[in-house]
Amino acid sequence: MIPPSPTMQNRRLLALAVRLQARYKVLRWWLRRVRGVSGVQIVPYLGYGTDRIAVVRGRVIVPDRVLPAHPADSRWRNFRNAWHRFHPRELPLVRIRAQLGDRVHEGRTTQLGYFAFELALDSPPDSRVLPVALELPDFAALPGAQTIGQVLVTSPDARFGIISDLDDSIIRSDVVNTARLLWNTATRNAHTRETFPGVPELYTALHADTNPVFYVSTSPWNIYDMLHEFLALKGIPAGPLFLLHLGLTEHYYFRPRPAEYKLALIRQLLDDHPALPFLCFGDSTEEDAEVYLAAMRAFPGRIAAGYIRDVLDGARDDAIRPLLAEARAAGSEMLLVRDSFQAAEHAAAAGFLPPNALPAIRAACQR
Repeated sequence: MIPPSPTMQNRRLLALAVRLQARYKVLRWWLRRVRGVSGVQIVPYLGYGTDRIAVVRGRVIVPDRVLPAHPADSRWRNFRNAWHRFHPRELPLVRIRAQLGDRVHEGRTTQLGYFAFELALDSPPDSRVLPVALELPDFAALPGAQTIGQVLVTSPDARFGIISDLDDSIIRSDVVNTARLLWNTATRNAHTRETFPGVPELYTALHADTNPVFYVSTSPWNIYDMLHEFLALKGIPAGPLFLLHLGLTEHYYFRPRPAEYKLALIRQLLDDHPALPFLCFGDSTEEDAEVYLAAMRAFPGRIAAGYIRDVLDGARDDAIRPLLAEARAAGSEMLLVRDSFQAAEHAAAAGFLPPNALPAIRAACQR
């Protein structure tokens, strides 16, 4: 069961802290402008769209100090990049415009520099990839004040969607060991991080160039670039990432409750794609099974199956196994799987995966 959010005992204190942080960040940005800014950078995140909406998100920062990653990078170079990722020079509360077709929308970044637009579409788009022009009108003369974001539109031919966790579901992270998690984040890059055997083959076969893939994780937005590059390098299908905002906001002091945050995002995706059933992939380290069970109950018949990778050698089996029975009672199915091939076998038997994809997934898991 996902515990409810604790009642904030001092919301006034949180609101005051948010206002003070906003003023500090605006002052810091003003001082930086006084000293002179040679450029700005709009970092668009890969968006998603349906026949009704296009969602584009991103962040605005002073040009990134993160260096390109290479397989032979030293731990020090990776640590330096990680440091800059977690110490961005964001542009708070600045105007930003998004243009899709003939329509122009305007908003402002948050105090942490993030922005998001949900753009209504007049008719179903013809293209599966929509370009969205992004601009900072108050800095139009500076390099980097204009860029193009991309929105992946769900195909009308899609049979189902895929929702997947990242840490310890796709990418080896050792979430339960905080020291190892921090070490992996700080000293490795997209080339040297590892995926689980069979994941690229399984996800590629399920995606089939048609079925949308959404990555819902409690990793922070600060490492978006590394995760996006990691998926591309490992041959895992591209899809929008839904990550976590770290830092003080009007809702929390540092980070939200991970399970509630994930469930809210899954609800949003199910609401935005009312005609699609979904397959959900997670792992046994956190509360993925609890989150997917809650989604099964809230949206009967919409979660066709949930696959929980057992990465703890049975340490949480006693807690997870009762949830498998509860999933069946909710009219769905959830499996605790040892590897990608076991998930693939079930997906093939259920008609979501072509049987001819199984040999490649089995071979990858045996390597």
